[in-house]
Amino acid sequence: MRACYLAACTALGVEPASALAVEDSPVGARAAQAAGMTVLGVGGLTRGPYVHAHVPGLDDAALGRWLAGW
Repeated sequence: MRACYLAACTALGVEPASALAVEDSPVGARAAQAAGMTVLGVGGLTRGPYVHAHVPGLDDAALGRWLAGW
């Protein structure tokens, strides 16, 4: 799955270190982290070794505050 994230970054012309992955699964979070991306966990995916930040949902006010500082 890491290759999917790297391919997406290449297609968009973005370095993985400058990209944000929004994930709700541990497998996806690990893949994004392995690709060198910052990982935002959503829903049941809480902070952990692969998740840099967490919000309960994409409509959470904390998301806007976190993105402003990212």
